[in-house]
Amino acid sequence: MKIKRFTARSMPEALQMVKAELGPDAIILSARSIKKNGLFLDPFRKAEVEVTAAQDTPSIAPYTQSARTRGASRGPVLSMNGKRARTAVEMQADSAADDDDARAFGDRRLSDRAGRDRTLRESWLYRHLIGQDVRREYALEMTSELLADSAAEKFGDEQLVTALARALRKMGADTRPMISAGARTVAFVGPSGVGKTVCAAKLAAFQAVDPDRRVAIITLDDYRVASADQLQRCAELIGIPLFAAAQPEQLRLALRGLQSFDLVLVDTPALRPADGGMIQKLSDDLKLVQAEEVHLVCSATAKEKDTIALLKALKSVPVNRLLFTKLDETASYGSLVNLLVRLQIPASGFSEGQQIPDSLQEAAVEKLAGLMLNHSGGQPAKCTAGVKHGKHPASAFTANKNSCLFHTADCMWTRLIKRENRIFFHSADEALQRKFKPCRDCCRKTAAHPALRRWG
Repeated sequence: MKIKRFTARSMPEALQMVKAELGPDAIILSARSIKKNGLFLDPFRKAEVEVTAAQDTPSIAPYTQSARTRGASRGPVLSMNGKRARTAVEMQADSAADDDDARAFGDRRLSDRAGRDRTLRESWLYRHLIGQDVRREYALEMTSELLADSAAEKFGDEQLVTALARALRKMGADTRPMISAGARTVAFVGPSGVGKTVCAAKLAAFQAVDPDRRVAIITLDDYRVASADQLQRCAELIGIPLFAAAQPEQLRLALRGLQSFDLVLVDTPALRPADGGMIQKLSDDLKLVQAEEVHLVCSATAKEKDTIALLKALKSVPVNRLLFTKLDETASYGSLVNLLVRLQIPASGFSEGQQIPDSLQEAAVEKLAGLMLNHSGGQPAKCTAGVKHGKHPASAFTANKNSCLFHTADCMWTRLIKRENRIFFHSADEALQRKFKPCRDCCRKTAAHPALRRWG
């Protein structure tokens, strides 16, 4: 390495000197401003610049290449083992090509997925699930799972229910018995008006059928007017004891008297997410009774957001079951599916009506799937996923006797007509003669029929 010091009146002049003597590849080691002293006129002179530079002199002369051939392809460079070494330019080109291929593959994959999702959204099942208030991402997943099977086009009612139930289980929807084997204390919690007291009475009546099983009810609700009187009347009709224990001392006394009972059902007061004091008191009472199973009673007519908000407030309460009530008061069951999939808490029972105890039954995913496919709760409509418009069986059109419209067999509105209200037609002319109008969604071609001119 060759090192030399240069002095000049300015930095540009010093750099020119370095470049002229050491070449353009010289390295600047240091640079400073100096000012000579000692002479009379030195204080009036301008400062000079001192630059120290170095030149690296390799022992082997570097390979030089003319500017004309600098961009040409290099000859083979051999590594120590005799194989050709890939140059940086080639590696960079290959890396760019790989990135382009990966980007193109990702674009194709996204395009294929978008097209597939678009096809699923146009299917009758997706539209039906959306009409049942199922969340869009859940409806898309269920539709994808169900229609992925090529045999789904030929599914009958029972097969369609089974397939939808299987898809729900894959998404996390599950069920558990209302009373597990060995469970002794079961509590019912929830907001006001969902049917906690009625569910406790129904379950008590069902369990009290066995003469060898001793059943009792404890009510912690002293806030609602005449709630204890209503439950007392039910307990007398069933023939089981009822204990009212609003205070911890009363609860301890009741528990000492219930040690010989096989099953103790606990009815609780109404809860609100904002009432932290009531929730804390309930948590303390459930710890005192050592509740093994806690059912959150949810109304099928309630808002999904309200149930989620209440469950978040019940952090100190060990909720491990969901019991759905008032299934007969709604035609939409998507909120039940949304709660089961989102919360991953199993369902324990379904309740509809006020009959004791027949209106309470064990929860089943197949039952929920049947409700989803037919809001009347009976047999679901037949799957017609593979039937195209214009190609219908003998009974090609269906109408509701309480309506004035008729639909094709694969119309989503056909599946919403109760079986006892359905009227079948072999042709559109037959429906028009009966004074029925064509559906705008599924009978667009029929809407141009000359017989419709009288309707304008």
